[in-house]
Amino acid sequence: MTDSTFSKWRAAAVLLAVAAAGLVQPRAAMAMQGSAYPNLAGTWMEGSNTVTITQSGANVVALCTYGGISWRMEGTVTREGVFTGRLVHTAGVSPSANGYEQNRRYTLSADGNVLDGESVFSRGGGHHATLKRTGGASVAGESRPTAYPDIAGSWLEGSNAVTITQSGANAVAVCTYGNISWRMEGTITREGVFTARLVHTAGVSPSANGYEQNRKYTLSADGKTLDGESVFVRGGGHHATLKRTGGSGTAVPATALPESLTGPWVHSADRNAQPGDNRVVMVQSGSRVTMTQTYKTSGKWVTLVCEGPLQGQNLAMNCQWAPGGNPFGFANAVLELKLSADGNHLDGRLRATTGGAQDSHYSRVP
Repeated sequence: MTDSTFSKWRAAAVLLAVAAAGLVQPRAAMAMQGSAYPNLAGTWMEGSNTVTITQSGANVVALCTYGGISWRMEGTVTREGVFTGRLVHTAGVSPSANGYEQNRRYTLSADGNVLDGESVFSRGGGHHATLKRTGGASVAGESRPTAYPDIAGSWLEGSNAVTITQSGANAVAVCTYGNISWRMEGTITREGVFTARLVHTAGVSPSANGYEQNRKYTLSADGKTLDGESVFVRGGGHHATLKRTGGSGTAVPATALPESLTGPWVHSADRNAQPGDNRVVMVQSGSRVTMTQTYKTSGKWVTLVCEGPLQGQNLAMNCQWAPGGNPFGFANAVLELKLSADGNHLDGRLRATTGGAQDSHYSRVP
């Protein structure tokens, strides 16, 4: 691949207008600010469909079933009332369908009765999204502990050794058994909920079911067991349990993360490029960032999806084309970016795994 194959990356991305509404921070909801989270738990309506939300501190789960369709959305709410979640259909929608997976971002109204925002499909496109409360108290939720539980150390998944390293909320787990290896990166809440993305790094084909997994664990009260579920990206999954064999199990100091990258951005080869026919949306949950870049080439919309951890000011993401994409002839790439001091720019390079690279710059939409 040569730089010419990346010529279309030289046009800056335009504002993803449908996502702009979700960027407005609530100014009147003073009761939601401070040491407690706003309470989203209860029943809501999305159009004529009932949505049930449960909540523990910052962690939120929403469930909806209508007709033969069901979906589950997991995410977090900030003390300022911004709810960011990942929605996955659990019944009635094919994993290959556009809209099967969605990134959603809502802002809670000042009275606590409306969640208004946008849904961005992982394969491109999206729609406005609004939830209206029908039950549950719109009051501040529970406060949370001041430090993160320590999960660093040695664990066992069945008979396989797993090693976890940790810095504040950010945790990385690695495992090798036989000729198979995997790496899992994610975040743990102060309440002990560990959410992560697992990718096999050896011994499993990228086309195999289970190659990529979304995992969510809850730490036991004694700090010795992480128990939860693994959901395969291509469908299916299994129960997942880790048992501690080494490590202190004590709380570790909280580490501040940079301001959330969630929202629309513009992309270009440099900061002075003119807008092009592109749409870029980033969704951050803890240290994990998902970027969806959709743009038009040769009269066809294509989507590049990148995911990876934000570590300090550095963001390294693995990228791949959504089905039907790949206009430049490379299947996978790595996007390495550095966040500017003011938090409004990301500069770096996109490197194709088959060779070649292109400067990339992203600017936050005000």
